[in-house]
Amino acid sequence: MNTTLTALFVFGFLIGTVLLGMGLRRVLPEDHLSAESKDVVKLAMGLVATMAALVLGLLVSSAKGAYDTKRSEVIQMAAKIAFLDRLLTVYGPEAAQARAQKRACRRSWLPTRKQVTWPMPRSSISRLTTTSSAAPRRRP
Repeated sequence: MNTTLTALFVFGFLIGTVLLGMGLRRVLPEDHLSAESKDVVKLAMGLVATMAALVLGLLVSSAKGAYDTKRSEVIQMAAKIAFLDRLLTVYGPEAAQARAQKRACRRSWLPTRKQVTWPMPRSSISRLTTTSSAAPRRRP
């Protein structure tokens, strides 16, 4: 659903509930409109707001934890690759072939590892078609 449409739907729903509340105020007996009743409603709304803040805080904390985990995995992987390269450099010309194989392997392995670490949602994958000419085709 479009975000603008969702925002308009929520706004319309809120306006409708405000109007419904104004209509119910005329119908309710006076003892329901006392100061004690209003305090109970304020207390309940404070509890709801506190719970919503707690849930949002936990959501943000969970997302930050997942981000930090992926970040540390990427940093560790890069450090291991750099360490292997330096280790092979220390061995000198005998390890030149192994370093070349490591570079070739890295070029083929890195895109696959990137896809595993950050999978792209299917809806955002674009498909490009190739044509025989660069100019756009015109219909006859």
